[in-house]
Amino acid sequence: MDSSSLPAINARLCRRAAALALATGLAFLLANTAIWLVPQWTEFAARMAANLRTEPITITPGVRFLGLAVTSLNVAAFLWSLWTARTLFLRLAAGDVFRPRTGILLRRFGLALLVYAGLSPVTGAVVCFLVTMGNPAGQAREIGLALTDETVVLAIVGILLLVMGSVFAEAVRIAEENRQII
Repeated sequence: MDSSSLPAINARLCRRAAALALATGLAFLLANTAIWLVPQWTEFAARMAANLRTEPITITPGVRFLGLAVTSLNVAAFLWSLWTARTLFLRLAAGDVFRPRTGILLRRFGLALLVYAGLSPVTGAVVCFLVTMGNPAGQAREIGLALTDETVVLAIVGILLLVMGSVFAEAVRIAEENRQII
């Protein structure tokens, strides 16, 4: 299928979505790094990642480094999903639609979202432990596992995309078989 068979607005929309995916990934990577490395922002980053609002926390240089490392793992899964989405959008914008690779990319995007959704509560729990383990005696040391509605929705969307990618790949395979018969 060539690009002339795709409506211009869809091709333009796909190119813009690819650029947005790239820009969003870079923004999240830079933001995650900055909030852990800029001392004035670290407490905010730690409280958001650990889902702690008013509880006492202790932030040391080691906690900042480990917090950055742990949250970077989660951001890496998110970047994987955005990079896959970017690749898929670029292929669609070029008119490369009904190909086996499209189904593979849909499944990869779904898997990346599923990994990100699975890592999010674990990341929060690890950061919660990191920022409370240095608390003085008498103050709480916590580990909390929070499952948010956004995480559940992301997991469901990831699973849906895994299934839809498989259905798409099978449809392309059947169409190719039918083309060879005729």
